[in-house]
Amino acid sequence: SLTDPPEFNSFSNDVVVVEGDPSVTLECIADGEPTPNITWTKVYAHGSDSSVLGTGNQFVLETNRNNRGKYRCTAYNGIGTAPNRTVKVEVNYKPENVKLMVNDSVVCKSDVISITCSAAGKPAVHTYQLFENEIPVYGEKSSAGVWIRKYLKGGDLSYRCVANNTVGTAEKTVNVTVKGTGATEGDNMTLLCPVSGMPPPAVSWMTSNGQRHSGYMLELTSINRSQAGEYKCEASNECGNATRKASIHV
Repeated sequence: SLTDPPEFNSFSNDVVVVEGDPSVTLECIADGEPTPNITWTKVYAHGSDSSVLGTGNQFVLETNRNNRGKYRCTAYNGIGTAPNRTVKVEVNYKPENVKLMVNDSVVCKSDVISITCSAAGKPAVHTYQLFENEIPVYGEKSSAGVWIRKYLKGGDLSYRCVANNTVGTAEKTVNVTVKGTGATEGDNMTLLCPVSGMPPPAVSWMTSNGQRHSGYMLELTSINRSQAGEYKCEASNECGNATRKASIHV
């Protein structure tokens, strides 16, 4: 009787799937006499093969990232050498593990707010979008995910970053409080003027109405509109002096 060694007449090309999509079917078809047996193995990174995962012309894989890699189909019928073919399976997935960081969750008016957004995904994230209180930030699309903002008013801010790749999107939100120097009549407020120097400097505050108070801390209780204005902190020692100003709006 005639015998022929196995010979492939068709086999799957490399395939790219999206995690969570329906399962993918790999196929290898070989002719030979007697009819070849087809076995499927996974090729490890160092080149060796796993034990046999399946037999037959078709091999079905669930589309999760644990199944990415190279698979080998081998045809054997006892005649000659056993030919094989490899198929590479790539599993893509939408962005995940979004990290949205600001330099501080509480900042002062006119401070610079540094915002950084990052995420993992396959393929890699191609753009990040930033929204401030749900309004797109000018130049909000960034391939690096880095923005610098400066807020001139007090209030609460909500920053939302959306990470995009060709599969989908993911997002993260962070809140920032911007403290102004405004006060409502009847409020209490403490002004601080931390200083350092050698010898230790003498520190005092000059109020808006010209009164001087010694110490680095000035406590204002039951503020009224007559106390609005500029306050000056002065520090001095035998080597010199320094001044810082603060404005209060009532």
